Amino acid sequence: MSMNVKDPDAHQLAQVIARATGQSMNRVVTNAPRERYAQIEKQRGRASVGKYWRSPAGLQPI
Repeated sequence: MSMNVKDPDAHQLAQVIARATGQSMNRVVTNAPRERYAQIEKQRGRASVGKYWRSPAGLQPI
């Protein structure tokens, strides 16, 4: 799997966050949608992404 970020602002923001936190770009880009998804689920009153596990089919409830 690959992901190519073509938006210069998104790329620069990820770099800034990576430098500020000491995380890799991969970790920064992975954490952002995970944190956003958890926020959405919290607003909906559902379980957080932490209560899910990754399978080949995607995120599955534990």
